[in-house]
Amino acid sequence: MAEPMRIQEKAKTHCSIAMIRATPFHHLAKKHGAQVFAVSMRDILYEMKKQEQIDEDIDPRTILPKEFHEYLNVFLKATVDTLPSHGPLDYHITLEGDVKLGYSPLYNMS
Repeated sequence: MAEPMRIQEKAKTHCSIAMIRATPFHHLAKKHGAQVFAVSMRDILYEMKKQEQIDEDIDPRTILPKEFHEYLNVFLKATVDTLPSHGPLDYHITLEGDVKLGYSPLYNMS
């Protein structure tokens, strides 16, 4: 089994990801130099959790230019994880009567 790539190595590699049907996949997989990989949601969630742990350890002073150091509190994890307090511009939608919202699929708005 191959060793997992380190974060530094990931930046150097180029990866093309596409969703295709079985026939073109079979044809492309037979090409010389083609590599086929499989990934599960478990693998993705595991990698995301690892990345979150790495992100928590980053000190904003090391990546933020010095002219923005006066705003360091904006980039601290404790600040990012808290919601702003409610204010006069909060908007509340009141449904009339016993109305229940129906199902509507998500759609692309761009």
